[in-house]
Amino acid sequence: MDKAIDQQPLVSVIMPVYNSAPYLREAVESILNQSYRHFEFLIFNDGSTDESGAILASYRDERIKLTDCGENKGYIHWLNEGIKNAKGVYIARMDSDDVALAGRLEKQVSYLQEHAAIGLCGCRVQPIRDGLLGKIWDYPVSDAAIRIAFLFQNPLAHPAVLIRRGLLEQYQLFYDAAYYPAEDYFMWFRLRDKTQFHNLDEVLLHYRLHDRQTSNLADHQGISGKSVQKHFVRESQLCDENVLHLFEKLIMERWKRTPDHLIAAGDLLYGMVVRNRQVRAFDDRLFTGKAGKVFWSKCYFATHKYCNGIKIFRQHPLGKLNKVPLNELFKAFLKTFLS
Repeated sequence: MDKAIDQQPLVSVIMPVYNSAPYLREAVESILNQSYRHFEFLIFNDGSTDESGAILASYRDERIKLTDCGENKGYIHWLNEGIKNAKGVYIARMDSDDVALAGRLEKQVSYLQEHAAIGLCGCRVQPIRDGLLGKIWDYPVSDAAIRIAFLFQNPLAHPAVLIRRGLLEQYQLFYDAAYYPAEDYFMWFRLRDKTQFHNLDEVLLHYRLHDRQTSNLADHQGISGKSVQKHFVRESQLCDENVLHLFEKLIMERWKRTPDHLIAAGDLLYGMVVRNRQVRAFDDRLFTGKAGKVFWSKCYFATHKYCNGIKIFRQHPLGKLNKVPLNELFKAFLKTFLS
């Protein structure tokens, strides 16, 4: 290996594989072709029954460290084995059906090298389905914005993160299978008081959408995801247990598309804004803006000819603190006539 490359921080890329043959070669080669070349690629074939094993065996790159398991032990098991066996300064996650853009590792390593307080660096991702790229997923960038977003969703794309291995080692942190498929969201909860987070403001990963993956995304918002979300909300001091029950009902769950439910959701979120100004848990401008976006999203999707979400949003105290882009107002206006 080139001496200059060898002096760069080693990155351990961890990728479990299970029956990913249609997409596997593209995923593997997107890592092998990274502009940042000093990495080890820890691949775990988790008892695949398709052609995944043969595809992996065809590679002769010395950076690949392949573990071929005859039985299926589960995704979380191999993530944790990867952490235990990683030798890198940094750990990069990768899924066996995604595509890492060529500069991903280089840009994430560079950012962490320059920002010692940041322990985890993600990025924006763009979904890909049947070869077509979709709308970029707009993740928050700063640590302050990410911490607010934790209350409403998982704002870090797991297969796109780079983590300091020493952080996981220092606190003996591994993924908890009890929280699958929201094991990443729970890991971020455990890291929240130990480090800072950051998302690079550019797309560095194409996130594959297909039937199995779409199902996993839905599962992520299931019982385990909601459980982690409640951890974040409870710790924020913005909800007592009674309000937390309402938060779960009005914000986390599917609910009726009626004016009464929209107003109740707005009241709840506005109450959190007021409470935040008292306890100063988060930056006021950022939190008010995020609460407004969540409320507008509820109003927009509930809008139909019998429920004027635009009017409800504009007349509500929380709506008066936030502006909605004109194009979104126009689309909501059309919904009142077309739905």
